[in-house]
Formats: sequence, structure tokens, C-alpha cells
Amino acid sequence: MKLLFTKITDITQEQYTQIYINLSPSRKAHINRMKLPQDQMRSLAASFLIEKLLKENGYDNYTLSNKESGMPYLEGCNLFVSISHSAEGVVCAISETAVGIDIEKTKPVTEKFINYVCNEKEMEYIFAEPSELSQRFFAVWTAKEAYLKKQGLQLGDIRTIDTLSFKKQFY
Repeated sequence: MKLLFTKITDITQEQYTQIYINLSPSRKAHINRMKLPQDQMRSLAASFLIEKLLKENGYDNYTLSNKESGMPYLEGCNLFVSISHSAEGVVCAISETAVGIDIEKTKPVTEKFINYVCNEKEMEYIFAEPSELSQRFFAVWTAKEAYLKKQGLQLGDIRTIDTLSFKKQFY
């Protein structure tokens, strides 16, 4: 797996314009549906990172597209892609096998939301250290999101995913 991270503020307006011009029709449609300029910038930054990752690894003939569900995929090469963004951060991964990646900005979270998202073992882990509640929750949440992306699934019943049994990789 190869991955890259950037902040949306690290890319100039001229670069954003050039990235947009070179997008596939499905990727442009995906970005055009976004109402907030910052969401568009995050998606354009992701396209920039994917292009950079592929070129660094010798792939020139590919097209980054989006399925109707919004999931990104690569046409023209046998690689899998995963994209995540939160606040100003954007991270992308490519791999020869299915891959899922997620980042989140840590912030306060309610007990009600934790109960909605997490199974009992995960809740025990999260609540075991109250001073680390947000960090522990987001470690579980990002693992769930990455798993769903790797499997090509939507949120569904997120509580059934047991992240404490995962072999995780953190960067």
C-alpha cells in the first residue's frame, strides 16, 4: 500500500483549476454535486494525490472515476484506491488489494453517538479511559470507516463491525 497526505491549503488555486480540467466526467459530476467549496477542494486535493501516487509508481494510463454510490475507483490499472478527508486534511491510498483508509479530526463526541456506533466491547474500551474518550472513539470510528471502504460497503449497521479484532495499521 502507498499513501499520501496533504492539507487543502497546500494546493494553489491554479493547481485546483488544472486538476479540475483533467478530471473524468464522473469525477467532475461527483465534485459538482458538492455544495460547499471546501468539500470540492478536498475532493480535488484527493484527485491530485491519487495522480501523484500513480505517477510516482509508474502508472500513466488510468482514470479516477466515481461509482454512482460515490465510491472512487481506478480505470486503466489493476489498483484499488481509497480516499478520506476531514477538516483541512486529505489522505489517499492505492494498493494491489482492496484498501480502506480514513482520517478524522478529533473532537468531542456524545455518549449517545458512541452507543449508536459502537458494540459493547468497543464501548468498554472507549469508556475505560475517560481522559482519552475522544481519541479512543475516533480510533474505533476510523477503523470502521476504513473497513467499510475496503469492503465497498455503505454505513448500514455499523455496530456489527468489531474493530477490536482487526489487525490495524496506523500512520
